[in-house]
Amino acid sequence: MKTSIPVLGLLLASSTTAFAATETTKIERLEQLEKQVAELKKEVSTNTKTTTDLTPKIKIGGAVRFQYSYEDYDDDNKDRGGDFDFDVFRLDVNGSIGDV
Repeated sequence: MKTSIPVLGLLLASSTTAFAATETTKIERLEQLEKQVAELKKEVSTNTKTTTDLTPKIKIGGAVRFQYSYEDYDDDNKDRGGDFDFDVFRLDVNGSIGDV
């Protein structure tokens, strides 16, 4: 029984050291994972900004002009019920997509 006491003491001392080493390793691994999460968050925010920049910013506009005239002094115009004239058709497209 006397030989078992030193062996038991040696086992207890080594298990405490092993437990401390395991805890240190876990803490280091946790710190590494936290750094990876921070890097991934930066990448996601960068990608979100890039996607937002590629969203088309286009404005479409234009004009159309018609003219209707009824001239009761002109017999031909009067017989037709008036004239409907197409004057202007304009299409405006302004904007950008990415670098274009």
